[in-house]
Amino acid sequence: MDQAKRAQIVSIIDDVNDMTIAPLRPDLYPQATSVSYVNDGLTIYFGTSPDSQKSKNLGWSNKVSLTIDRPYETWNEIEGVSMGAEVSPITDAAERQKGERTHVGEVSATRGFRSGSCGWNRTLSRGT
Repeated sequence: MDQAKRAQIVSIIDDVNDMTIAPLRPDLYPQATSVSYVNDGLTIYFGTSPDSQKSKNLGWSNKVSLTIDRPYETWNEIEGVSMGAEVSPITDAAERQKGERTHVGEVSATRGFRSGSCGWNRTLSRGT
C-alpha cells in the first residue's frame, strides 16, 4: 500500500470512534453490530462482553468484515474504509492497556480484541 493511501486510511480511522463489525455466526451468516474502538495506526482495538454473541462468534471464527465511515450529509461526502481482518484476543498486559481507552467499561468486565492482518479498500458511495 502506498504512503498516500495509508495516510488517508489512518486519517479516517483516527477521526471516527465507532465501527460496524460483522463476525461469522456458526450458521455462516455474518452478524453486524456497532462497537466503539481505539486505534494505534492500522491496529484497531475494541472490547466486548465475554458473554456477548459477538464474543461467542469470534471464539468460533476470528474472521470479520468491518466498516468505518466518517459522518456525512450527502452521498458525495461518503468516505470510509471497508476491511476484512482476522482478530485475536488481547493477552499481552501492555497491549491490553491500550484497549482500556475504549468506551466499553472496565477492562476486567470486557474481552478485548485487536485487528490483525488486514486487507483494505476505500468505501465509495456505491460501497465498492
